[in-house]
Amino acid sequence: MIQILLANLCAAALICSAASVSAAQERPGQPKLDGAPRLLVLDHGKLKAYVTQFNADDEELYANVPNSEALAFLEQNIPLFECPDEDFQRTYYFRWWSYRKHVKQTPDGYVITEFLPNVQWAGKHNTISCPAAHHYYEGRWLRNTTYLDDYSVFWLRKGGDPRSYSFWIADAFYARYKVTPNRALITDLLPDLVRNYEAWEKGFNWSGSLIGLRENGLFYTLDILDGGEVSIGGHGFRPTLNSFMYGDAKAIAAIARLDNKGELAKQYEAKAAELKRLVQQKLWDKEAQFFKVLPDESAQGNREPQHSGDTTLLRHTWWSQERLGGTNGCNTALTPRGEFPRSRFFGSTRSIRTAFLVARCRNPGSFKLMTAAASSQ
Repeated sequence: MIQILLANLCAAALICSAASVSAAQERPGQPKLDGAPRLLVLDHGKLKAYVTQFNADDEELYANVPNSEALAFLEQNIPLFECPDEDFQRTYYFRWWSYRKHVKQTPDGYVITEFLPNVQWAGKHNTISCPAAHHYYEGRWLRNTTYLDDYSVFWLRKGGDPRSYSFWIADAFYARYKVTPNRALITDLLPDLVRNYEAWEKGFNWSGSLIGLRENGLFYTLDILDGGEVSIGGHGFRPTLNSFMYGDAKAIAAIARLDNKGELAKQYEAKAAELKRLVQQKLWDKEAQFFKVLPDESAQGNREPQHSGDTTLLRHTWWSQERLGGTNGCNTALTPRGEFPRSRFFGSTRSIRTAFLVARCRNPGSFKLMTAAASSQ
């Protein structure tokens, strides 16, 4: 919901203001702006005040665009926003201040990272496809289009792995196109988007599980590959991945129409319609009035919700006992207060609120300790 809220805030900000070009010196290697004059409805006073406070509160252990350059970057790139609700304003600017940290220049152009320190489950340049669609939905408001132009080409042509997790890539590209239209780029990437969709249809093996389209017409995945590690729904034909594939099919059809490829558009509209029908037929629980995971192809309905203690689940989880160490499956590297050591994941113990969720521990006492540590930060 936070992504939807902030996207709407960005849209409102664009209506009431336009970001002006800062007089500050551009970073070496930073793409040049066009220098065209911009109508300034709101000034940068509030932005400057928020950035000053955020920088002061931050223990900067990692940086792509460092805090010292945060104000200049944001002045040049983001829509300004002002409203009577202080919480909305602070959240809006904090989100952009945080996003800026993850804009990373590489030999393959700019990418957006999920984590600032390198993590072993990431791909090239520390990229992870799981949050990438959110990067587009939020980053599409950036005035300098080079960042996401490069990022788009990276995913499909320069070593990105768009199927390591669920990623509604075509939908994200098209959503961005509607804000910053670049017909030449998006139609040039159309064949790559089609090949990516076809690869999901063909399927692939992941630790003994066939991920992708199955005979029942739905897409199967493991909860960890869907960004929902040890979720209640568990592995199976998940409403999430199937919704993503529906969105991608609709987006490919729309991009095909931009490229005057009518037959391709019809083909993918048909795929989307059939997938929508199957999701509504097979994944909708009439009693619960909610979409649920279908665990396997032979199931006629949904079994009782799965949970992390269900021994029938495949333990494809990166906080498994083997991965985290210790006899109880907990991370033995936690400090006495239940904290992660600084910079272990996010760069500061101020991020422990998120970190304790990411590194859930199967020992209730230790998990309670982590929760207490989080609330005290």
